[in-house]
Amino acid sequence: MGKHINLAGQRFGLLVAVSLAPKRGTRTYWSCRCDCGAELEIEAGTLKGQKSCGCQRGLARRDLIEETGKRYGRLVVLSNERDEAGKPRLLCRCECGKVKRIALSSLRKGVTQSCGCLSVEMAVERTRTHGQTRTRLYNVWNGMINRCENPNEPKYARYGQRGIKVCPAWRNSFEAFAQDMGEPPSPKHSIDRVNNDGGYESDNCRWATPLEQGNNREVCRKVEYEGGAYPSMSSLARAVGVGYKCLYQMYNARKLPIDQAVARAVELRDKKAGKAMP
Repeated sequence: MGKHINLAGQRFGLLVAVSLAPKRGTRTYWSCRCDCGAELEIEAGTLKGQKSCGCQRGLARRDLIEETGKRYGRLVVLSNERDEAGKPRLLCRCECGKVKRIALSSLRKGVTQSCGCLSVEMAVERTRTHGQTRTRLYNVWNGMINRCENPNEPKYARYGQRGIKVCPAWRNSFEAFAQDMGEPPSPKHSIDRVNNDGGYESDNCRWATPLEQGNNREVCRKVEYEGGAYPSMSSLARAVGVGYKCLYQMYNARKLPIDQAVARAVELRDKKAGKAMP
C-alpha cells in the first residue's frame, strides 16, 4: 500500500480536510467539511482546485438573480446571463428604449450608466453651451490640451512630457478660457506662456506674435550689448541692422565676444552692400 500525503487539517478555500476516506478503486479520497457546514468526500488530486462544496456557485447565481429590476443610471436590469468566459453580463433596457447586454462589473463601478446615449447628449450639450466648436479660439483651446495630455501629439515631448499642464479652470471649461483670454488680436497672434516652465493659466498666458514668441522661447538667450539688454540674439541683430544668421555665427560658432561679433557682422554687411552698389 502506497504512502499518502497527510492533508488532515489543511484548508482549500472554504474546505478543510478532516480525515482519509475509503479508497475508490485506485483513487484516494478525503472527507472534508465546508465552512457552510456541508460534509463531502473529495478526490485528493482535485482538492487544490476546489473552493467550496458548491455553495459559492449557488450564491453567485442568487447574486445575479437579485440584480433583476435594479437601476443603474438610465439602465434597468431585465435579466442576466454569462459570457463565454463565465462573467456575468446583464440584459438592460435604457430610458431611450434601447436594449443592451452590459458587464455587471461596469454597472456596479458606475462606468456604464446608459446604452451610450448619455455620452452623446453630453457632447451635444457641451457644443451647444458655447457654440464655438469650429472657431479658431476653440481650436487653440483644444490644441493646448492635446499638447499637454496626448502622448500621440507631435509636440507632446515639449509640453506634456516636460510637465506643462493646463490649469483645472481652463481644462474643464472652454468658456472660462475664452473669458480670461478673449479673442486673438490678429490672425498672427497665438497663445504664449510668459514663463516657459510654467503651465497654461491666466497669469502666465498672453496673445503673442511669432516674433514675440521667438524672443520668449526656452532656447533664447538674453544678450547685453553697449549697456543695453536684448531678449534674444535676433532682437539685437535687428537693432544693429545686421543679419541674425551672420551675428549668430560670429558669436556662437566663432566664439567672438559680443562686441566683436557685432562689429564683424556690421563689417560684412557693409562690405556686401558696397559690392552691390553700381
